[in-house]
Amino acid sequence: MRDRCTFQPPVALFSDLYDLLDDRTEASLILCKSNSHMPITTQLRDNFIESVWHDDITTADLEQLLRAIQDFEGRLPVALDRLSDMSGAQALQFHSNYIIAMGQARQQAKLKNPVKSAIIATTPEQYGVARMFQTYNQNPDIHITIFRERLPAYEWLGITANSNDRTRP
Repeated sequence: MRDRCTFQPPVALFSDLYDLLDDRTEASLILCKSNSHMPITTQLRDNFIESVWHDDITTADLEQLLRAIQDFEGRLPVALDRLSDMSGAQALQFHSNYIIAMGQARQQAKLKNPVKSAIIATTPEQYGVARMFQTYNQNPDIHITIFRERLPAYEWLGITANSNDRTRP
């Protein structure tokens, strides 16, 4: 069984955003410390939502990620830009039909404002999945761009990469 994340705001500056989350128990499933053992860790960081993929990714992991993003969008006063770093994923264990459905679900999302969504995909398999998601998510409020390297993704979002971002495998 996978470890559950514990609620710890990664950036004190955004504590007012965390205060908008009514249920700290539910929030603990959404905001994960970067050292947790979850296959996809998601955190609010520097005014954007960051999801980092690790090891083997399943349909259940993607469903949890989708719920986390939807929860952020519903509870925060503005929709935030996001970065999904797929580079640590070893195996993508889900059917392409799920990516199509996930993209179509995001296409229907009603956002409070337009957002940028950077996807870092370093392998051909990751890039194919990211491109499929981009193709099926035609939400005019979500501008998706796929990157093969981290630093251009951070630059596109207007974010300064820290030393951990530069050295992450």
